[in-house]
Amino acid sequence: MLRRPSSVVLVAGASVAAGVVIARRLRRLSNSVTVGRVDLPYELCGPPTAPVDIVVSHGLGSSDPSTKSHADDASRSVLLPAIIAAGRRGVWYTARGHGVSHVWEDGSTDQFLWPRLAEELLAVAEQLCSARTFIVAGNSMGAATALCAALQSPERVAGVILYRVPTIWETRAARRDALLAKVDALRAARGVE
Repeated sequence: MLRRPSSVVLVAGASVAAGVVIARRLRRLSNSVTVGRVDLPYELCGPPTAPVDIVVSHGLGSSDPSTKSHADDASRSVLLPAIIAAGRRGVWYTARGHGVSHVWEDGSTDQFLWPRLAEELLAVAEQLCSARTFIVAGNSMGAATALCAALQSPERVAGVILYRVPTIWETRAARRDALLAKVDALRAARGVE
């Protein structure tokens, strides 16, 4: 039986310049967590004495995912000041196939579907969150990942924060061929079959 998270917050709006300054000041760089055979870089943000109880998944935001990571995500300038103001601590991580995380673990594009990304978000939480329950947050691609994670593990997810939720499926379907062409181009450029 599925249980809904106790709270869902939709965040909309422009960047907050102060958030960027706070992010630079409070950033706690770390290594990476290993999920299956994939290393996912992460960093902890917020008051060092606060328990880690928020996991943030970034958006795609680029035609070349290898240039995208959690550190340059648009959500940071909005979510980080709110997390800090609430006295909380969050973990931002780089999703598979983005930034310096491993790419093409099994050669299939299925590894980039939201349910699979959600499993990895939950594994990051399992390894890094201090509390039994936690809040999931995400921007665009990460918003869908967070929502899938909440549906996969409702007993662990205490709340959901969604920022710039992805477009409706009909819009994605219309872009399918262009998106698959980008995938093929990236695979060819990296020598992946």
